[in-house]
Amino acid sequence: MSEAKNNKKNINLILLCAVLLVAVVLAIMLATQRSTLNSQIASLNEELTTSRTSWETTAAEKEELQAQLSDVEDKLKEANTSLEEATTRSAELQTQVDELTTTNAALTEELTAATSSKDEAQKTVTDLTATKADLEKQVADLTEKVTALEAEKKTLTEESAAKDATIAELTTKAETDAATIADLQSKADTHEAAATASGENAAELTTKVTDLTAQVETLEAEKKTLTEESAAKDATIAELNAKAETDAATIADLQQQLTEAQTASVAATPTPAAEPVEKTASAKGFTSDVKVTVTLDADGKITAIKVDASGETPGFGQRTMEDEDFLAQFIGKTLPLTLGEDVDALSGATVTSTAIVEALNSLAD
Repeated sequence: MSEAKNNKKNINLILLCAVLLVAVVLAIMLATQRSTLNSQIASLNEELTTSRTSWETTAAEKEELQAQLSDVEDKLKEANTSLEEATTRSAELQTQVDELTTTNAALTEELTAATSSKDEAQKTVTDLTATKADLEKQVADLTEKVTALEAEKKTLTEESAAKDATIAELTTKAETDAATIADLQSKADTHEAAATASGENAAELTTKVTDLTAQVETLEAEKKTLTEESAAKDATIAELNAKAETDAATIADLQQQLTEAQTASVAATPTPAAEPVEKTASAKGFTSDVKVTVTLDADGKITAIKVDASGETPGFGQRTMEDEDFLAQFIGKTLPLTLGEDVDALSGATVTSTAIVEALNSLAD
């Protein structure tokens, strides 16, 4: 009985130890699971924070996409408007083509008429060339005559000046002699009474007065001769001046005729048609340089255009290379161009269209 009790106690102790051991194991397991759960909670918190940030980013992207969608809708409306305008432009271009066809026929007829009159114009040019040579020879001859007359006029002018100086000197001398004669006459009157007493002195004074009077008369005669010679020289100079003016008028008239002959010769000479000019330029586009090759006629009008936008965005900027309506609006225009006035940008390729216009304007003279 006592042994049975002890066995029962031992069993109870063993069971208690087993329960305690199980409790310890459970506690250890719970602690381990708690640590694991804490790590999972921290990880979930991080994921939650990341998800919240991602959600905020997604919301911003959604707003941006909505804005882009709105822009696309606006561009779609613009595209529809551009399509309507392109249709209208196409009809206008067709009308212009018809008008140009009619004009071309008229120009062909005018060219035929001009060709038929070309031989007559060439003959006129030959005649005018011969006339021009004759007029040039006459001008050269008259120019030589004018030069000779100018030299002769200069010589006569110098001689006249020398004569005038001589006349001035003679006039001065005559005036001086006249004063001397007057002084001597005064002395002779003053000493008239004494002259009777001194006959020799009176005779000497009388002789001196007579000599001076003769000199004055001689000088007066020389003065008169020089004056007449000077008048003759002046008349000759006047005649030479008149002749020079006449010759100058003749030269001017001949030069006018020569000018008219040259003008008629130029007008009669057929002007060769200017050859078209091809030019190339480039400008910065959206993602690359846009190259433009254009052909200009004699009036500076665009007759052909080629765009290389292969480096631009496919479906947007690259469409400028192929869109016929967009390229057709440049034909017939002269540089420089204004985007939005002279030509319109291609919808969805505004930056590339701007680059094309900038490249063209860089070719303007």
